Amino acid sequence: MVRTPVTIVGAGGGIGGWTALQIARVGCSHLTLYDDDRVARHNLRNQPYYTRHIRAGKEFYKVDALRGRLMDLARWHTSKGTDMGITFHRKRAGRETKFSGVVVVAVDTLEARREIFAAVKYNAAVKLLIEAGAGEYLGMVYALDPKDRDHVRWYEPTLSDEAAGVEQIMCVMPEVGPVFATVISRLITGFADIPRLVKPAQVAIDYSMLPVVFSQQVELGTP
Repeated sequence: MVRTPVTIVGAGGGIGGWTALQIARVGCSHLTLYDDDRVARHNLRNQPYYTRHIRAGKEFYKVDALRGRLMDLARWHTSKGTDMGITFHRKRAGRETKFSGVVVVAVDTLEARREIFAAVKYNAAVKLLIEAGAGEYLGMVYALDPKDRDHVRWYEPTLSDEAAGVEQIMCVMPEVGPVFATVISRLITGFADIPRLVKPAQVAIDYSMLPVVFSQQVELGTP
């Protein structure tokens, strides 16, 4: 179990929903979810929801649709002697949100990415920032310490208008969400509880062909 608390922004989407389930399986001291979206029929193809979540007249908030499975996993951890708390927010996170621990960003607009980064940049309470985006055939996952000036200089170019060509397209292929969740989970379990992340990580996920191809860059420089 990860001792550091984890927050997922965009926790109900094609990357965030699968990541929430994966982190709950691994376990962390506290899991916080932010998402203001509701489950729609087209979400059933690539997100972890069922037809019961879109009954006529009652479209579930995505965080509520995830609640049962996540609480089952939390109770399992409790049965093993390791408590995991979970907080569900039916709203967006933004500049005014008080973040701490690990922050996972899985949002679908450049504006939202910029807002979250403004909230975590040089924030002493945030230990690790992980940001994931899915293009049509290529995904990217970044991991960095947002308190480290070198890490910030390395990451900030990805938030420029010129870099917006890799804008997140969260309606990704059905099999891709769990792949992202596995990568993010491994980054969290590998880096969350160490004293300091020395080098940032950049993981490219090429799902234009199977098997999925991974490449990782951890040198400082332009992503």
